[in-house]
Amino acid sequence: MAIGGTTNTGGFKLINSLPITAALTDAVQRTITCLDGMTAVTVVASMVGGTDGTAILAKVQTSLDGITWYDIAQLVFANTAATFYANVSGLLVKAPTAYVPLAAAGVNDGFLGSLLRGIVTSTGTYSGTTLSLLASVR
Repeated sequence: MAIGGTTNTGGFKLINSLPITAALTDAVQRTITCLDGMTAVTVVASMVGGTDGTAILAKVQTSLDGITWYDIAQLVFANTAATFYANVSGLLVKAPTAYVPLAAAGVNDGFLGSLLRGIVTSTGTYSGTTLSLLASVR
């Protein structure tokens, strides 16, 4: 987005971007802090390449204290290049709701802390594969 002739990327936060080769298990990527008052987040995950491997899970988590982390979005890739997105709102749940970690692609709406981070899990051996996970916070 261009504002006043300059490029503005401040509203779109990079959570992680990395080459995927060997298997990863819950590999924590970048943590974004100081998101107090966040009411929604849109996440976009893109896998380029995607040859050979079995599955890549790109997970977005939130935390209230930086110690305990909760799944809010999970995007799942096979071995084909693709882009997936999800929107998570912090304003939806109005009654007590049991937290359930995401076991498949999906979102846990209604719960956003002041921290976000990306987690990557992959199975199989990939070649020429890169994963990017971006978040736009409102």
